[in-house]
Amino acid sequence: MTTQKIDTILILSGGNSTRFKPLGHKNLFVFNGEPLIEYQLKFYGRYTDNLIVVGNEETQHAIKLYAKTHNARFVLQQGNGQGAAVASAASYIQGSVLIVNGNDLYHEPLLTDLLKKREEHNVDGLLVSVAVRDYIPGGYLLLEDSRVTGVHEKPGADNMPSQYFKLVVDYIADAQKFIAVLMRAQSHNDDLYEVALTEYLSTKNFKNVVYKSDWATLKYPWHILDATSFFLKEVKQHIGSNVRIDPTAVVIGDVYIDDGVQVYEHSKIVGPCYIGKNTIVGNFVLINQSMIGEKSVIGGYSEVTRSYIGDNVWTHRAYIGDSVVEGAANFAAGSVTANYRFDKRDVTCRIKGEKISTQRNKLGLIAGRDIQLGVNSSTMPGVMLSSGSCVQPGDVCSKDM
Repeated sequence: MTTQKIDTILILSGGNSTRFKPLGHKNLFVFNGEPLIEYQLKFYGRYTDNLIVVGNEETQHAIKLYAKTHNARFVLQQGNGQGAAVASAASYIQGSVLIVNGNDLYHEPLLTDLLKKREEHNVDGLLVSVAVRDYIPGGYLLLEDSRVTGVHEKPGADNMPSQYFKLVVDYIADAQKFIAVLMRAQSHNDDLYEVALTEYLSTKNFKNVVYKSDWATLKYPWHILDATSFFLKEVKQHIGSNVRIDPTAVVIGDVYIDDGVQVYEHSKIVGPCYIGKNTIVGNFVLINQSMIGEKSVIGGYSEVTRSYIGDNVWTHRAYIGDSVVEGAANFAAGSVTANYRFDKRDVTCRIKGEKISTQRNKLGLIAGRDIQLGVNSSTMPGVMLSSGSCVQPGDVCSKDM
């Protein structure tokens, strides 16, 4: 069966990830053994012959290489905001266009449902949404019968115009007509795209496509755990080459064990899990619903549960729960990441000086690269450690470093 195609797909990956600190750039995070941007290029590349990715100066070298590998065009973003990203690529956009956010994750039904609706209706555009019960800050669709007439940005919980929360998956049948509106739009904020889209769809026939499968977005650092859960659902049981699993070890459920992994005596891995190349799982280790990168050592008697562990992370009789460790870290014997408050409330984190609820009642450590936890040290729920941080032996770390 021939795959239906869209003339142009534009992946927006030019954000600066300032709300993602202490972690590195979200588009280069590795899940199931490949960077996020590469996953997106593969996911969307099947549906177009003109794939464009917009990036920034910080990531342009890496993203250019991935784009070239997947026959995509890289465009350096000029200016801030989604409108500037689209404008930067305007001269390369032909015919119809699908505009997507590079750090939003969807499953295959997204595009099949969208293309099906395109064939069923004579439309000028399609906007994708999810039906929500509780308020999420963002845009909500205004509807008249089945036609989308506008997008209300951040209306507040008491003023939601509909239950349909807008995702950044915008199909526009005539891209150049929309770009003409975008180029003349004016705003004092970074919302030129939203202003232009609202003006454009007010006189056009836009329909709502309701997405009903799992999705995840990477806005804040703890969202890495959402993305980890998303990708682990795609994991199937696999054992690579040159793998050693001791007969006393137990592997339950869908666990992807990559080449060169060693699993020692009496360890237990409960899926879904991903264990990267040449990683060592020591004696009496428990790994539960987690993603482990390459060349890591989960040392004897350690437990890693519902966590993302990057490459070259070493643990020694440590507990890591509901945590994100970017990579190149050392957890000394007896180190613990506390992940649950005594009052059972949602854990909060500080982002750019503002305290924000993570909407998670279990959240451990969020750590950049090259961090160390000394012997018998601990971190309190939601603590964030910037790259190069060191928690001294015996210390209890309750504040960000």
